[in-house]
Amino acid sequence: MPSLLIVIPVIASFANVVFRQDDLYDFRCDVQQPIRSSRAPGPTPDQDLARRASIKPEDVRAIEAGAAPETAAKFADILALGASAGFHLNGPVVPGSGLVSRRAPSHVAGRRNEVQLGALLATDSQAVNCYNCHWHADQPPGQEGTPLAWGPDLALTRERLREQWTEDWLWSPGMIYPFTAMPGNFTGDPPQYQTVYPDSTNLEQVQAVLDWLYNFDRISEPAPN
Repeated sequence: MPSLLIVIPVIASFANVVFRQDDLYDFRCDVQQPIRSSRAPGPTPDQDLARRASIKPEDVRAIEAGAAPETAAKFADILALGASAGFHLNGPVVPGSGLVSRRAPSHVAGRRNEVQLGALLATDSQAVNCYNCHWHADQPPGQEGTPLAWGPDLALTRERLREQWTEDWLWSPGMIYPFTAMPGNFTGDPPQYQTVYPDSTNLEQVQAVLDWLYNFDRISEPAPN
């Protein structure tokens, strides 16, 4: 079952995608202005979600922008809407009980070089350059002027995300969350980033980045390029 935080924006995005035959323009030869149907346009996604959750559209927009007061006051109504539709939030990985195999000493010892290569792939300006959009150890993203494109703090990956989900996300973000700002970085044919990880496949690159993400706290930062 997909998480509510992922699905609610998707519901909103598709809520108004309805083709209406009477919305087509009718251009007449003797009038240069288009004549449209008198039918009123449908609600915008935020309006539709607000109506379903019995809150105001401006509250939806504020929650989407990360406003603390509206989130505290109204997000429970959106959660209730999702619950009524059968969606639920996955709980966090609990330290001590959530298995993170990539942090096992035997795994790290056998892939120490791959962890370093994953760090280069993720942070080098000639490769994926994750820090351009993602927070990292409380440091803001490189593109500070575009907060709508910011991603979560990568230093918290091992605490927030299960390994299989993260692997699926790296392979195809758009399949998990349509319209996400996260690009598919490992779909090149031939594979990209060969100057950073020579002779590597997409699979090898994904595995190296996963090793780095789940051992973020254990390695030193690569020299900037």
